[in-house]
Amino acid sequence: ADAKQKKKANFEAVKFAVVGFGPSSDGEANFNRASRTVLKRMKILGSKQIMNVALFDTEQPGNNPEKFVEQNSLLEFSESEISQRYTNLS
Repeated sequence: ADAKQKKKANFEAVKFAVVGFGPSSDGEANFNRASRTVLKRMKILGSKQIMNVALFDTEQPGNNPEKFVEQNSLLEFSESEISQRYTNLS
């Protein structure tokens, strides 16, 4: 993305987190590839990552999206609460 695209889209105001689920049988290069691609692209566009990337192997017992959503209290916070909790992260 060039500077003109970044400015027009105002990605500097976007805060994001990436959680990926996928089977490790896809091989190391393809494991959670879409999640890693989204992370890279969001950073290029100037967005702010608010927490570390979480990549889960769906072939491991207990690593399924439904369980993650049920247990992840971060999903219950409003945007302002998340901003307050993670203002010092880069």
